[in-house]
Amino acid sequence: MTAPLQKLLASFVFDMDTLSGVVDRVVAERMPYIERADVKRSHAAMFAPGTKPPAFTVEELTSLPHKTLCVHGRDDIIVPVESSTYLAKTLPNATLHVIPKSGHWTQIETHDVFVHLLEDLLHDRI
Repeated sequence: MTAPLQKLLASFVFDMDTLSGVVDRVVAERMPYIERADVKRSHAAMFAPGTKPPAFTVEELTSLPHKTLCVHGRDDIIVPVESSTYLAKTLPNATLHVIPKSGHWTQIETHDVFVHLLEDLLHDRI
């Protein structure tokens, strides 16, 4: 089971050479959790055939008054950048930052940039 998780998490990053140790650590940390019966049951229920994925309507999204920070890795192969572009256009107080040379784990791959953006949001500089 470790190898499939390792492969999946490796696809989250833009440059595996710089983060292989991080991926190994995350796999080791998550395996005990993933193997729990209740987690397996929840995962199976969420992805069961015919299950509708969770979604928000345009009306719900446009009614959110909060400042929202959308951060996306330009090289993310898991979730397309267009999904964050959609959120940034739809949420009335959203700011979008697309980070180059970053995959699905912008908070890990570009930690300093991510923290800077988050601090700017929290201190009303965005």
